[in-house]
Amino acid sequence: MNFFKSSTGIILTIVAVVLVVGTILMFTGSTPPEELPPMGQEYPEAGRAHIADGTAATNYNSNPPTSGDHYATPAQEDFYDVTLPDERLVHNLEHGQTWISYKSSVDQATKDEIRAIQGRNPRRSVASVRDANPQNICLASWTRLLCMDTLDVEVAEQFIDVNMNRAPEPLAR
Repeated sequence: MNFFKSSTGIILTIVAVVLVVGTILMFTGSTPPEELPPMGQEYPEAGRAHIADGTAATNYNSNPPTSGDHYATPAQEDFYDVTLPDERLVHNLEHGQTWISYKSSVDQATKDEIRAIQGRNPRRSVASVRDANPQNICLASWTRLLCMDTLDVEVAEQFIDVNMNRAPEPLAR
């Protein structure tokens, strides 16, 4: 009798598959990011109305902003070594992306790491200079903010993963 056609063989095969998959999940982290709690300090939503380009939003409740009035067109997902308007980047947050902002004074190695993080998350993040940050690097998603003086790449990647698409218009991929 063929081993796999017998009921004992089928049961043993199922048990083996379950054990292998379970072991893989145990060692690789089995909780999908969307099931993990969001990261960063939470701020109440400050609105999400569109305003004319060039108009300053007045309803931000965090620095950098994590929600509020914003321009109708988001920034292209990329790494920028210039300052972009907060109002443009808040629209990216509304689409479920993470905005990585950094002070122009951070060293080149940190800028290179931020560029690499954004490059590994090209449709899920945008990075730009922002000297108004309270600390050297800030990660913002819709209603969430995490700032640090020294870049922690693992924390930044996790922030992007767990906060992706926790927004009114979840379009990040």
